[in-house]
Amino acid sequence: MKTEIEIIGTALFGKSWMTQIAENLKDQNGESLTRQSVQNWHRHNRLPMWAKEQLKKLAAARLAEIQELNKTFDDYDFVIDEAIENFLWWNQSKITVESSIYCKLEFSHDEFNNEQHHAAITLEKPSDLNDWHILNFDEKYFMRDMINIRSELKNKLQRSFAVAK
Repeated sequence: MKTEIEIIGTALFGKSWMTQIAENLKDQNGESLTRQSVQNWHRHNRLPMWAKEQLKKLAAARLAEIQELNKTFDDYDFVIDEAIENFLWWNQSKITVESSIYCKLEFSHDEFNNEQHHAAITLEKPSDLNDWHILNFDEKYFMRDMINIRSELKNKLQRSFAVAK
């Protein structure tokens, strides 16, 4: 059975949790902890309240870091989904079997070197077709394609992104 400190430590730091806890916590006098202190807590399944309070603050900070990191992963899907919904909101009634839908996903970096995504979807033929992917319809499969248009557009944008990278 895992001890409280092991559960917390593993969640925060993975396999090297004892060393990491010793390096990140201070005792009641503000002094650095030894790995042996953490081992004693683990061995006796006792976690001092002062250490638990520090671990709680550390967990909140790590959670904030992970949530910020997660935003960079979500940005890609969010941008694509938002572009598709906006396009369909304004254009779905205009799409016919003769329509061509032009899709492009681009990326850039902001001042912090975070990747930024921009998706473009239009019924208007761009003057320069570089990196644009085109969704054309076949009369035979038009109804099926309209039912699946969100996934079709997402596939086109993902292909565009792979080319742009």
